[in-house]
Amino acid sequence: MRLRSQKTFLIFFVLSTVCCSDQGVSPEHGWSADHSDIQDPQSRWQAYGIHDYSMLQSRNCFCPDGGTRYLITVQKDAVTRVINPADGSVLPAGQWARFKTVVDLFALVKSIDTATVASIQVSYNARYGFPERVFVNPSANIADEEYGFKTDLLQP
Repeated sequence: MRLRSQKTFLIFFVLSTVCCSDQGVSPEHGWSADHSDIQDPQSRWQAYGIHDYSMLQSRNCFCPDGGTRYLITVQKDAVTRVINPADGSVLPAGQWARFKTVVDLFALVKSIDTATVASIQVSYNARYGFPERVFVNPSANIADEEYGFKTDLLQP
């Protein structure tokens, strides 16, 4: 029985190492590359060639769960799982659209017409270029319609 559990552990370890590393990725792509010298944040993110990752994200809004941090799993640039780390609950797939992938965050920032909003604030990760904070205030004369996203701890 002990030999069987050791084999199971070894198989799991090898698979997790192969599946979760930059192995097979050229040195200029993947998490271990360094493209922090690329000035444009979106170009910097694209240079890494990363499409599968997990991250913590919270929505900044006057809405249910506003400010709650969720663990988001992204595969092939699509949200595939959302977990509330506070209690381990998995959100139903119908609620995943409330969250943004890195590609979605760049699209959101690009879609904002700065001439028509009261303010927009965006800060980008220095190494990978992804938007860490996006905050939009559509109107200075209306309260509680502001929205945004805080994204951090992005990892493979």
